[in-house]
Amino acid sequence: MAWAAAHPETVRRLVLYGGWVSGADMSPPTAKEHILGLVESHWGLGSDVLTNIFAPDADASMRKQFGRYQRACSTAATARALLAMSYELNVSDLLPHVRSPTLVVHRAHDRAAPVGQAAKLADGISGAQFVVLPGSSHLPYAGDTRALVTTVRRGPR
Repeated sequence: MAWAAAHPETVRRLVLYGGWVSGADMSPPTAKEHILGLVESHWGLGSDVLTNIFAPDADASMRKQFGRYQRACSTAATARALLAMSYELNVSDLLPHVRSPTLVVHRAHDRAAPVGQAAKLADGISGAQFVVLPGSSHLPYAGDTRALVTTVRRGPR
């Protein structure tokens, strides 16, 4: 989105999936602190909790593999820092500068990023199309991938 706002001549269409405007508004501060603390202090359990937040629609095998993947790819400190950064992210100043036809896609019960944040994202981009799909998973490859792929391939109108 930052690229599209800064270089509109280079972006013909933009698709934003699972996005948000303000990380500060993603969940209550106490919940954020508890999750950050768990990730930092017990990365095994923390990665399992993140897996359940990000991919509740995935089957048990995929959740187990995703948890292992997280632990293999990141230390607890790095995972905590990345998650904290997502809570600090705020793109509200960029929204009026996005001029490309934009499609904002979100799952209705996304546990990682509330659908209301995606609605604010779409509302802030002039002419953006907003599509809410069924499901709870934040990860695009968990849950009903067919509906997501079909929607994204259609793109913004």
